[in-house]
Amino acid sequence: MLVECIRCKARVNADELANFIGFDNEVEFDVRYAFLKCPSCETPLLIYQWRPEEGQPWDSPKRLYPPIRRLSSQIPNELRRSFREAIRCQESGHYLATALMCRRTLEGICAHHLGTVRNLSTSLKELHKKNVIDDRLFEWASALRDDGNLAAHDMNARISHEDAEDLVDFSEAILDYVFVLRDRFETYKGRRAKRGKKSGAKTARTRKPGA
Repeated sequence: MLVECIRCKARVNADELANFIGFDNEVEFDVRYAFLKCPSCETPLLIYQWRPEEGQPWDSPKRLYPPIRRLSSQIPNELRRSFREAIRCQESGHYLATALMCRRTLEGICAHHLGTVRNLSTSLKELHKKNVIDDRLFEWASALRDDGNLAAHDMNARISHEDAEDLVDFSEAILDYVFVLRDRFETYKGRRAKRGKKSGAKTARTRKPGA
C-alpha cells in the first residue's frame, strides 16, 4: 500500500501487518484500519480507508499515525491550503519549497488583515503596529520571511531538515495565535467579566444593611 513515510520523506509501498474492517454509523460507510510498516526504515504507520458499500473499492489511505497536523476551521481556507502545502513539502524533503510556502502563508496573513501586500517586511511591521502580532511573533515572522527570501533568490541557499521543521512549527503558531487564540482569549475575558458582575451582584444582595 502506497503511503507517505515521514522519516524516509517519500511515498513507500508499506508492508501491511494487520487490519480491521468495521462500519461507521455516523457516515454509514465501511471503514478499514490497517497497521503498516515502512519497508525501508520500519516506521510504524496507521491508516484508514472508506468505501460506500461492500464490493466497492476502498478510497485512498489516510494516515492517522504519525499524526497529521490539522488547523482550526477558524483559519481562512486559503491560508490552510498554503500551510498544508508547506507541510507536504517538508514531509517529502523539499525544504527550500517549505520555506517558500511558509513565506506565502505569511503573505496570506498580511493580505487578510491589510489587503494587498506589496512588501512583506513593511506589512509585518504594520501587523505588529496594529497589535495583530506581538513582539515575539514579529521576530518569528521576520525570520520566516528571511528564510523564504533566501529560498527564492539565493541559488546556493540550503534549508536543513531541522530548519524546515521549525519554519512549519512557527508558521502554525502564528496562524493559531492570529486566528484562534486571540479571539479565544477575548471570549474568555468576556466570560470572566460576566462572572465578576454576577459575583458582585450576589455579594451586594447578601450583604447585611449597615455592614
